[in-house]
Amino acid sequence: MGSSSPKTNFTSVSLVSLLLLAVFGSVHGYYDSYVNFYTKECPSARRVVEATVSSAIRKDRGIAAALLRLHFHDCFVKGCDASILLDASNGVPAEKDSIVNANSIRGYEVIDSIKATVEKYCPRKVSCADILALAARDAVAQIGGPRWKISSGSLREGNGYPLRLSYHRHHPLWSDRKPALQFFRPKWSGSNF
Repeated sequence: MGSSSPKTNFTSVSLVSLLLLAVFGSVHGYYDSYVNFYTKECPSARRVVEATVSSAIRKDRGIAAALLRLHFHDCFVKGCDASILLDASNGVPAEKDSIVNANSIRGYEVIDSIKATVEKYCPRKVSCADILALAARDAVAQIGGPRWKISSGSLREGNGYPLRLSYHRHHPLWSDRKPALQFFRPKWSGSNF
């Protein structure tokens, strides 16, 4: 196979990421949450997310892609549960420390800032999983990308996943098209590639 340019690879990865988010976003919390959950439970949550993301983008426009990637990597292992935000503890390595995430994922500080502010308004009401999903969505929208609906209110935080699981569940971005399609096909068994 011929080589492709970094710009083409970035565009391809971005499109696949958006597709994954659309798929995961439509099923995330389907049974125990709904789109306007925080309108009643914590009206300030969405405003805090939007304002914090906007401020971060003004300082560094690239943070929009970083937040989308952070959400993608969280969702890809075992669902959108914020497990990628957890630190290692008791000798168990964290998902964020896997070979595909360590020293390459950023945006944690934006999510931490949002969570700290939201906790002041609505203690223990807004899940980190929802903050991560809303931040990724708002970041994409604020730089001119699509805006999608997100089911929220799931309160299902992750317990973390073994480092090996995180590594094996991610696509090796350096592979050619055919191995990439073979990797993603099981994720959408009814889809045509």
